[in-house]
Amino acid sequence: MGRRLTTRQRVLRGGTVIVLLALIVGVLLARLRGDAATTRSSFLPLPTTAVFTTINERDDLNCLRDAAWRQDGRLLAVLGNTTDCPLTTYVPGIINIYSGDGKTLVRQIRPDASVFAALHVSAPSVSLATPTPPFRNTDNYTPPILYYHSILWSPDQQQLGATFAAVTSFAPLRQFSGLLVMNADGTQARVLLRQEQPSDNGYLYLVWGLSQGEPVTVRSVESSGDAPLDVTPALAYNWQPDGTLRPITPLTPQSMVARPAPGPVGAPDGGAFFTPWQPGTLTVYLQTRPNQGIPAMIATWAPIPFAAWSPDGRYLADTVALEGRFQPSGVPPPSAQVLQAQQAASLPVFPVRDAGLQQVLNSIPDIAPGLFPGEIGISLAWRSDGRVLAVFGNNGIYFNFYDCASGRLLTSIEDPGSPFSIGNSIMRWSPDGKWLLLGSGDLMNVQGV
Repeated sequence: MGRRLTTRQRVLRGGTVIVLLALIVGVLLARLRGDAATTRSSFLPLPTTAVFTTINERDDLNCLRDAAWRQDGRLLAVLGNTTDCPLTTYVPGIINIYSGDGKTLVRQIRPDASVFAALHVSAPSVSLATPTPPFRNTDNYTPPILYYHSILWSPDQQQLGATFAAVTSFAPLRQFSGLLVMNADGTQARVLLRQEQPSDNGYLYLVWGLSQGEPVTVRSVESSGDAPLDVTPALAYNWQPDGTLRPITPLTPQSMVARPAPGPVGAPDGGAFFTPWQPGTLTVYLQTRPNQGIPAMIATWAPIPFAAWSPDGRYLADTVALEGRFQPSGVPPPSAQVLQAQQAASLPVFPVRDAGLQQVLNSIPDIAPGLFPGEIGISLAWRSDGRVLAVFGNNGIYFNFYDCASGRLLTSIEDPGSPFSIGNSIMRWSPDGKWLLLGSGDLMNVQGV
């Protein structure tokens, strides 16, 4: 089996000279569902077929970058590009704001003019915005180019923040990290920029100080190690007054922390705390066949890198990236040699969060009999109250929903042809638990789960 790519290499170190091209997602889990709402939904019929609406390839948006529900669930902000995803030339950006169910377009914002004004460059004509084939040399790149990453609502629900990278020149290379903050109607736009320096080594972890108008934290994060992490691995985080994230119950490669008590997964978009149990990917590396005994496995967990906004609205972390591994009960631990070969020796050990996740791990040997040795990727998304786990990838074309307290399979919903895939993006719950956003841009109605 080949060497395992790190999360940073898989997600942020793409095939072009641009460090941050795609797959940064923003933060989409916010306010908790109340106990009463959960009780009411438990009496609704469990769905077995999917009802979709879509927010992609619609209303001038043809490349979905990220989407975020407002904390009250009543509006959904969608960030992307118009004609195609930008690769080597400029493609106009767009923000569509929909009703919470994605059915009604409420507002459309064209954010590029504010960014180009801050960069002191002219916006290219749309006629030049025809992507050229990727993986060419820089002679085929036509700056300036904007690459949008994530979008999220401010804690007071009045503003939007969008992170991006911009390239204004390739010879010499002039590349910027940026944050666009504006009112929800597109007015009062403000752009914060930091030009990347020759001394920058690897990927940058930035925390923007909105009152300062610049980053208050700039830290290089190497991408060649086993676990290039932006923040200390821990079971939870909260913001400090100086804009740092305080880890609660830090984790190490040797830690064997008990399973956390049931509870919410936290809200990176202004919540009092958030946990690593944000939408992400479980990747399992299998060592032996089932008929040769209990399979040795390395089960790694990586939430898709996300942005986070402090509750007081003063700080915004551009990208929070974490990675760790599980040691499932009843499975022999991998040897030090295997961990080293798979670049997992320095990964912190996360506790298996709940019975639903344990059930998913238990099912791995049965769902991938042809992958020994090999690996399988599974998308996971916890509902904001932490009581239901949505899973795709451990049961063919079905979306499975597990009760986190008991591990019981609540229902399976067949995917009726959505172009969703694990590599495309990830599943995310709406704050009210009625919708599940897929990486394809489809919204699945899961009311009643």
